[in-house]
Amino acid sequence: MMSLSQDGALKALVRLALPLPLRKALWSGRQLLWQWLCSLRQRVHDRLPDRYVQASEFKRMLGRRLNLAAPTTFNEKLHWLMLYYR
Repeated sequence: MMSLSQDGALKALVRLALPLPLRKALWSGRQLLWQWLCSLRQRVHDRLPDRYVQASEFKRMLGRRLNLAAPTTFNEKLHWLMLYYR
């Protein structure tokens, strides 16, 4: 992991080594890659069942499994309502 001072030194080195048009091209390419990855993730989620998507996002955000069989926390109850009360 880079420290803040190393990160600043790296940015300064990139500014000196690469001309502005090349830096802009690299940045726009990075943005395009990020947009493509986000759209890919959305397309995958659109094809999966809602229960699986909610459970995986819950696990990713909170670090524990979503208990829809017997929800006890407020978040679990909200997810249960989003899935079954339509």
